[in-house]
Amino acid sequence: MKEKHDAGIRVRTVPLEVDQIVLLYDSSKIKPYPNERKFENRWNGPYRVAKVFENGSYKLKELDGTEIDNAVSGSRLKRFKICDK
Repeated sequence: MKEKHDAGIRVRTVPLEVDQIVLLYDSSKIKPYPNERKFENRWNGPYRVAKVFENGSYKLKELDGTEIDNAVSGSRLKRFKICDK
């Protein structure tokens, strides 16, 4: 059972770097009423990575430089890719 549980955990294999632009997943919108929040946007941002911690968490800041108070787990972040048309 432990191996099955560990296989389901997404661990960031490539760490993010300082000043990289990311989106933050809002996990509070999953529960407790998923049907009512089904079509809500679950990604906030974009943010910049301000600091990288050794335990896999990140300190974020707004694009204008204002830092966010709490550190965020790396599993809740994804890179923000700018599309050029």
